[in-house]
Amino acid sequence: MAILLIRYGADVNFSRSNSSASKETPLMRAVQLNHKEMCEALIDAGCHVNAKTPDDVTALHYAVASRRYDICHFLLEKGAEVHTETNHGITALAIAVDHQNPTMVRTLASFGYDLDATYRWGETPLEHAMRIHSEKCAISMVHLGCGLKRTVGQSSYFFHAMSEGMIRLAKLMLEVRPMFSQDEWIRTEQWPLALYHKPEVCQWLAKKAKTPPRLKALCRGKVLRYLGLRPHQKIETLSLPFWIKRYLELKRQVTPSFYGKPSLDKPDCPYQCPVLCTQEMCPPLDISSDESGVG
Repeated sequence: MAILLIRYGADVNFSRSNSSASKETPLMRAVQLNHKEMCEALIDAGCHVNAKTPDDVTALHYAVASRRYDICHFLLEKGAEVHTETNHGITALAIAVDHQNPTMVRTLASFGYDLDATYRWGETPLEHAMRIHSEKCAISMVHLGCGLKRTVGQSSYFFHAMSEGMIRLAKLMLEVRPMFSQDEWIRTEQWPLALYHKPEVCQWLAKKAKTPPRLKALCRGKVLRYLGLRPHQKIETLSLPFWIKRYLELKRQVTPSFYGKPSLDKPDCPYQCPVLCTQEMCPPLDISSDESGVG
């Protein structure tokens, strides 16, 4: 029926009002319903891929929040603005991090999202992920080449990860920047509270501090810093021996199963909301916020 309406000239950019704060376009509704074919028909008919609600929410926000992986990829291919913000400064990446979805983080980064760009409230995506313990998203960002340098006077990202008990993330950071093992707090054994009940980690760090990083590891870190964001896409274009490429890819922490595609679809829920709830019938999607921060 909807395709017939498009064929006979229906306005594909009209907004249907659910409340004074939310007005969805047909494209946004098609995203919520996980109807990729309808999304394609609406875009082909002239629906604006970057159309916004009064809260500046776009179809891309809906796709990420609703975990519509194929539709998200399609919208980005059709020109969806990857850095678009709501009126509270919420980007699609901020939603992916909040929902602890590294697959969406990787998708947005592959279409040019700058992982080093700060949010409107001054927090980097990596800081955001670490603050809310979205460890898989933080691992994904480090693997995708986000910056690990902080301003003078701030504790290192490595110390922050260890302080939050995110050991897997910290180990990946150490592979990217081997000199983290020479941080002052490690050499003086001033362990953060999170490590008090992890003596094996403290012993491992103390041993690392007493052993200079291998030249091979230092070179890898230097190469990865030079390549910047999305280094593994760039590595594939280089004329390097196979074993060097594999060494640079750092796949020990990020295995193929790391990027799964968990769904929130429920047959008994007509709204396909991104938020898990106990109610079968719930209000339409609302991802706006009254606060400047996320999480």
